[in-house]
Amino acid sequence: MACLSLPHVLPRVEDPDLEFHKYVNFLLSLMARRAREEVVESNPFEVTIDPSTICQLECPYCEVGNGQIRRDRALLDVATHRLFVDALADNMFVAWYFSTGEPLINRRFTELVAAGRGRGIFSIVSTNLSLRLSDSRLRDLLTCGLGVICVSLDGATPGTYVRYRAGGDFSLVVENMARLVKQRNALGLTFPLVEWRFLVFRHNQHEIPRARGLARELGVDLLEFFPGNAPPDAGPAQVQRAVSADLTPAASGPALDRGRARADTILRRLLRGAGDGFRGVRTELMGHKCDWLYFGATLFPNGSVGPCCVSNHEPDDFGRIDRHTTFSNIWNNDNFREARAMFARSAGSKLICARCPLPAARDYQFRTTLQAILRNAPGWVLGVLSRDLDRFFFDVDFAMSPTELEALRRASLELGPFDDAIERLASVTPESPAAERRIASLRRSLLVGA
Repeated sequence: MACLSLPHVLPRVEDPDLEFHKYVNFLLSLMARRAREEVVESNPFEVTIDPSTICQLECPYCEVGNGQIRRDRALLDVATHRLFVDALADNMFVAWYFSTGEPLINRRFTELVAAGRGRGIFSIVSTNLSLRLSDSRLRDLLTCGLGVICVSLDGATPGTYVRYRAGGDFSLVVENMARLVKQRNALGLTFPLVEWRFLVFRHNQHEIPRARGLARELGVDLLEFFPGNAPPDAGPAQVQRAVSADLTPAASGPALDRGRARADTILRRLLRGAGDGFRGVRTELMGHKCDWLYFGATLFPNGSVGPCCVSNHEPDDFGRIDRHTTFSNIWNNDNFREARAMFARSAGSKLICARCPLPAARDYQFRTTLQAILRNAPGWVLGVLSRDLDRFFFDVDFAMSPTELEALRRASLELGPFDDAIERLASVTPESPAAERRIASLRRSLLVGA
């Protein structure tokens, strides 16, 4: 996934009406999270959509690859996908088309992505790309509306690569990446970007310099190194965690260079040339909330909705959409409300959230998405936020995104006027009294000093 690069490569929403609608929802989501509300009036702005629970590889620490997943083998169908996307498209900024299996095994994958085309959704697929793909299928992949094709390739030579990607074909993956870049360029397209995603383990960390050189040869847009997750007690014959690997820079590539030079929004102009300022977060700031419960959700092929992508087991899901049950029926059902109450009232729970397999994901998962959305935000959104940052953000947010939030603080007296946004907010028709009060408060924020 294009985590580290996202703040720089996420494009603005082109349609002004869609942009306005998405940012109203974004602000409502931030307020609901900050207030620790159990019933949420907003919708997720970033979702995970799992096209397949089937994979042709046998990666040792993947629950599909090692057979430990408690979920039936299935492919997401177009109708189920449309029920989910139609309910959320107007609020979504980002959709990740990956969770458990290999997405491209689903022969209707490009139809799924195309359903969100023209709706201001930046769609990203993560694929092992170790498949035989015809020229026509590559063309469909390039033209269906994807923003990034992220290729999992954990090595720079065949023998190293196959240590983790068991059953994969290194030469085939490299060939497919080269074909994607060549055909994309021949079509004159800016997107999708082609990213090489390299999970760093002990057995492949020595190939980092070689991977950088190969990435330049292939002409990929992004190269990202990420520490591979392996058990701390893995033996010599197993895939082990890297030891003091130098990943600097962890993300690189021509698309990232272009993104860092962007000046198409207020915040990007303020931040041009600045680093991200992130140096880690104090432990005591973390774990007091879960962003997933306000910002995201996961759709699995059978229509099940999970609270996150951290647990992939069906017994942990919170509901299932079908012709009779919409996403809105699930989003504030007993399971979601109980999960949010864990943090709002320190309530006990038997849900997966009470035994979260990856607690750091509560705070870290949406960090780069928040940065990207803020960097693209129109002036009126920055005006609302800058007038009372503590109403929207926790202390841990300031630690994780200091560059963006400190820039907002400095710019608070320089933004405005916002006459158009004030008028548009007055015309919004909320779906509940609670949402009406929240939107009225956004409008009052803009009226201050107007």
